[in-house]
Amino acid sequence: MFISITVLGLFFLYRGGEPLDIRIRQVIHDKLGQRGDSYFQKVVDAVRATMGSMILVSLIDGVLFGLACAIAQVPSAGVWGAITGLIAMIPYVGYFAVAGVALMLSAKGASVTAVVLFGWGVIVVFVADHIIRPAVIGKRVQLGFFWVLLGGLGGLEAFGLLGVFIGPVILVLAQALWHDAVDGAA
Repeated sequence: MFISITVLGLFFLYRGGEPLDIRIRQVIHDKLGQRGDSYFQKVVDAVRATMGSMILVSLIDGVLFGLACAIAQVPSAGVWGAITGLIAMIPYVGYFAVAGVALMLSAKGASVTAVVLFGWGVIVVFVADHIIRPAVIGKRVQLGFFWVLLGGLGGLEAFGLLGVFIGPVILVLAQALWHDAVDGAA
């Protein structure tokens, strides 16, 4: 339910995105001047970095788990890889596809293969979600790995799925405000 509401909201935001972008930039510029423009750009960079990392992570999860399924001769390995990649677009949800394959293999009596694939899939999804995603975001927005990981997990806890975006954005803005307060620069 929550995902469908989020997708519907994003549809309308993208549909009216350009005029909305112009109005938001104008209001921010009017209220905060050049400093506001700088903050707005940091928010845009953080959201783009988060989206880019989601796409990269889903590709990594889908390809590596799909290859493992092919090596283990799982029926429809490519489909399982694609499903894993699509589901992995949502942070921390790729585990469900991995568990689905393991359950299917266990039901067919291939328990050892199920355990091995489950272990491999959990490692792939864990590394992609907890190491690669924060590293990609952090590099793009010049925020430390720990802070991006903390922002993503804390945002997820505080705001739900949308918090994966909101958390890093809040920390990027906090960093910009901190630098402005300490350095006095925009």
